[in-house]
Amino acid sequence: MRVVFDTNVLVSALLFEDSTPAQAFFFAVVKGAVLISTALIEEVHRVIHRPKFDRYIDDSQREDFILSLVETGDGDLLSLNPFREITILNPQAFLKRFAS
Repeated sequence: MRVVFDTNVLVSALLFEDSTPAQAFFFAVVKGAVLISTALIEEVHRVIHRPKFDRYIDDSQREDFILSLVETGDGDLLSLNPFREITILNPQAFLKRFAS
């Protein structure tokens, strides 16, 4: 199983470790191949280094997460489903389909 996550799911996984996005991300890390791009890593890096996240995570947590990287919670992407024979799922549907 190859999985790609969008930035919103990754940030939610980092901030809320018991959330559905976190469960989906860590399940995929253990059971599949998480695919990432340089552009995605750069976007996640920019987003999680915004000052508004300082009260939730410190720099070491940010860097550890970037290193551990990469489904989607993006409504625009979900509307494309299926895209070129690629299934697009939100975190809840991903877990239901693959973790059950």
